[in-house]
Amino acid sequence: MDARVSHSGAVTTIAQHAEDRFALHAPRVALLLVLALVTYMLFPTSAAVDSPIFEVGSVATQNVIAPFAFDVPKTDADLAAERDQIARSVKPIFMYTPAALDSSQAQLALLMRSVAAAADSAGRRNEATAAMRAADARGVALTPVEGAYLARSDRRRAMLEAVHRAFARYLSQGIAAASALDDVQGEMIVRRGDEERNVLADSVLTLGSLLRRAESLQPDANSSVANGLYLKLLSSLVRPTVVPDPAATERRRDDLRKSVDVNRYMVRAGEKIVGEHEVVGKAEFDKMHAMHDAMQSSVSGERAFRRVLGGIAYNALVLAIFGIAILVFRPGLYRSMRALALFAAVFTLVLVVAAIGAQWQ
Repeated sequence: MDARVSHSGAVTTIAQHAEDRFALHAPRVALLLVLALVTYMLFPTSAAVDSPIFEVGSVATQNVIAPFAFDVPKTDADLAAERDQIARSVKPIFMYTPAALDSSQAQLALLMRSVAAAADSAGRRNEATAAMRAADARGVALTPVEGAYLARSDRRRAMLEAVHRAFARYLSQGIAAASALDDVQGEMIVRRGDEERNVLADSVLTLGSLLRRAESLQPDANSSVANGLYLKLLSSLVRPTVVPDPAATERRRDDLRKSVDVNRYMVRAGEKIVGEHEVVGKAEFDKMHAMHDAMQSSVSGERAFRRVLGGIAYNALVLAIFGIAILVFRPGLYRSMRALALFAAVFTLVLVVAAIGAQWQ
């Protein structure tokens, strides 16, 4: 019975002693943390950004080494200029369209059938006028002598075969409208299905070159009427088989614009940016400036939060050493909360005066 009472009393005494120690130290620890926070607010720690920037043309007074890897981005103006320059290097893309050859041949055959039907039904005396009307309905204006020439079936057949041969020979090679090549200089790309071929713009046939080359195929070399009619049919019925593809050209330009690197330099960790006694150039200046900006940006966000906690913890550690010294060597002073509060007030006043003096300087 007495043993149980003794044991219960010991437990009570230990618990009471722990409560007394907590009541003694807790307010003083709280005062220490408040002082550490006030100290940091008056003298906040700044990030160690030791990144010299030497001007272009000056001589570096020390080695500048990259402490970490970073990129040196291009300016928006330089990046836009580089993208525009590489986009201008894209060769214009043209498409070969075999359907244009089929359309020209079909229009030729339809015209000749219409002229034949009109001439045959009009009779000998009116066949020239009927041929002219039939051709005009198909978009070809004929003179009376040309109408009379086409009204003859043998001449009409020879003319049909000659124009057909010219279309088959030259339109299959590729012919473009002269206006489509006005802004093309140098090489261009011609797509035939999945195949691409680089060709000189000057080598691509146009209507003018087609007419010159096709003169050898005219059906009646001794007739000026036949020659004029032959060239008129070629120019009226021809359809370009090589046409520009601006959408494909723009897509290729966009791909090249996206391929331009947004960074001017990529600096590796430990790389020497500039050596002592070396003349600073534009590249070295840009790298030093980018490294300085990278160091400045590293002090924000999560790193800044950790830096604040570290500064407060450091201040608390220094004050805690001072508090432990008071506890060991002046326990009476440590137990007096009023004395400690007075000491804290004086300490805070000194910090405030020091901070104001630092601001004035």
